[in-house]
Amino acid sequence: MTIIRQKKRHLTLIEIMIVIFLIGLIGGVLAFNFKGTLDEGKVFKTEQGIETVHNILMLDVAQGSRIEDVVQEWTTKVRNSSLAGKPEALLRDGWGEPYNVALSNDGTDITISSKGLEKHKEKQRSKDLR
Repeated sequence: MTIIRQKKRHLTLIEIMIVIFLIGLIGGVLAFNFKGTLDEGKVFKTEQGIETVHNILMLDVAQGSRIEDVVQEWTTKVRNSSLAGKPEALLRDGWGEPYNVALSNDGTDITISSKGLEKHKEKQRSKDLR
């Protein structure tokens, strides 16, 4: 009876290095694409938050509150609103910064802005100009 022995194949150092390089390259590409997705998610959260906060505050004005008082106490109004599912999340934009809430120039509307959103849009404009 004859026993046939097979040679075991071992990975060389070069093969291992090539595999590690390819894994790193693929990971880098995925991370680069994922960063853009995260920024777009922050933009979406911020835009939706601005709209929701504006609706909550203007509804309070429509129910008889003075617009100046609503602007001054906007965080309390949002926290106490039944329209806010997660009121604490509505107090900050996608970058974790609080919104800037002010009375419009003509005094009939409330303007809400976000420093993070403004910075993101400015960065996008500078990229588009290149």
